[in-house]
Amino acid sequence: MKSYQDMKEILDSAIEALPRGRQEIFRLSREEGLSNEEIAQRLNISINTVKGQMRKALAFLKSYLEWISVYLVLISL
Repeated sequence: MKSYQDMKEILDSAIEALPRGRQEIFRLSREEGLSNEEIAQRLNISINTVKGQMRKALAFLKSYLEWISVYLVLISL
């Protein structure tokens, strides 16, 4: 079983793989706790752009983490 630190490193690498703008929006939301409206105001973009970028970021992270999970199971066999 992977440790908390190992899992955090995997998540951090997944976040780092996001395009720069999407990564910034994701971090503002999840790490700084800003609302979509606050992010839009801070970055001078529309709230719909924030929502769309968050949807894409979450879909990518879900896919990335699912792939990593399968990989970890396979290498442990």
